[in-house]
Amino acid sequence: MTLFNKSRYLPESIDSILGQSHSDFGLVAIDNASSDNTEAIMETYVDKDSRIHYIKNPTNIGLIQNWKKAFTTALNLYPKMQYFAWASDHDIWDKNWLSKHLDALDTNSNASLAYPITIPIDENGEKISVSLPKYENIHMTKYNRMVSVSTQMKGVGNMIYGLFRTQSILKAGIHPYCIMPDRSMLLEIALNGSFLQIKEPLWRRRYFNTNDSQENLSINYQDFLVRQRSTYFNGKAPIHTYFPTAWHALRIILRTLFNPKYGLHDSLLGTIGGLLLLKRRRRELQKEISYTLGMIIDKLKP
Repeated sequence: MTLFNKSRYLPESIDSILGQSHSDFGLVAIDNASSDNTEAIMETYVDKDSRIHYIKNPTNIGLIQNWKKAFTTALNLYPKMQYFAWASDHDIWDKNWLSKHLDALDTNSNASLAYPITIPIDENGEKISVSLPKYENIHMTKYNRMVSVSTQMKGVGNMIYGLFRTQSILKAGIHPYCIMPDRSMLLEIALNGSFLQIKEPLWRRRYFNTNDSQENLSINYQDFLVRQRSTYFNGKAPIHTYFPTAWHALRIILRTLFNPKYGLHDSLLGTIGGLLLLKRRRRELQKEISYTLGMIIDKLKP
């Protein structure tokens, strides 16, 4: 569970996790230097429930590093953990979320990820009218799966909060250091297994300023990227964050070509996937190039 300045919603979120019908789990909470009442709330819960492990970063390390830390800390605490899920500090989980997801993965050995139907809610917990995409590739061959994730995958912002097999995350790389890391990671995880959507509304996702959390196909694409560069990297974004589409394609190609974990077949599939991704998201790539060139020209002006 990653925490940052959402103390207003934190008790309800934690209660929904601790109240799971399947109670055999650990909750690792990494606080990214919150300045609100988050620490005091967490200390109260730690005293009440031994399943909780709470760590507060002395300074803000950025969202990506905090997500990485949540996974690596959990793995150090539970070296034999078979499953892992990221959780926010403001959403709400149905009491059967964990049991349903475990059942889904246990009965679908080829699946690397299971995630539910999402109920979108606003700041006050009221259901809102937001159209959320659905996606799964559970019955596809590996080739068709890679073509699908490269050309059709939507809703990654919901999928990333599903239940993963630990080994699939380790093989694909833990939340890569780039814009839209969830999309980049899921592209590679698809090589290792399929994605399954549970046809039950088991998770209420809280949206702030309704459209801000939409995927990067919105008309405010550059605003979306600027916000991610600020939030994800804590003001120290690398140059490739200005070209996320090209970077995602290049990453999956290079990782499958030069990673000894992958054979020739997977290397070919990774290359195909990267090229198909460039074709599918060519409009976004054009926007990225145009914006960056414009920024450079403005800086060169006397």
